[in-house]
Amino acid sequence: MVKIYVVNRTSNEPVPGWVQYDVDVAEPVRKLKADIHESEGLTPGQQCLKYEDIELRDEQTLQSYTLREGCTVDVFRNEIRVEFPGLALSWEVDLDTPLSDLRDIISKQVDLNEDCATVKFKEQMLRWDDKRTLSSLGIHHCDLVSHIGPYSFKDMSEWSLSEKGSPAFSPSSSGPDADALKHKKALHDWDGGDEAPSHCGIASP
Repeated sequence: MVKIYVVNRTSNEPVPGWVQYDVDVAEPVRKLKADIHESEGLTPGQQCLKYEDIELRDEQTLQSYTLREGCTVDVFRNEIRVEFPGLALSWEVDLDTPLSDLRDIISKQVDLNEDCATVKFKEQMLRWDDKRTLSSLGIHHCDLVSHIGPYSFKDMSEWSLSEKGSPAFSPSSSGPDADALKHKKALHDWDGGDEAPSHCGIASP
């Protein structure tokens, strides 16, 4: 058994908290995630563990990452990026939940027009109502999935950084984040004509 320190990077606290764990390095990473769940309340599927900036995968042992006495492991919340035509947003996710749950979360802010839409991950073409878990599909922290098909935003003024299920890039009704999203949305809607949209930052000829 060795002592390691897990630093919680999931909050906005200026000084992150840490917890000491006694671990058997021959055990899988998933066992450490279960221990963190017991003490921190963060489910294993929500956790992304990193040691020396390398993500620790569930099926590997701690020993395979050369964890040793006194080392520090950082825990982040898993998130994935969802790409729409002209725009990509990030959502916090539990990788042990099905793809259809991610659809439900995204649908709070985006109308996915599911009747004529699919989602692409690497070479896989999937449907948003797929009941397989994100992890079983091979999706990991910071991976990119692409929405294929039409979409439209719902009322962005209701988006909130504190609302569960809001994307990581979640603007208020004003400020630089809101301007950035208007910029991307304007580019997406632009038909390529001579008059550039007012928010795109491109000078009209």
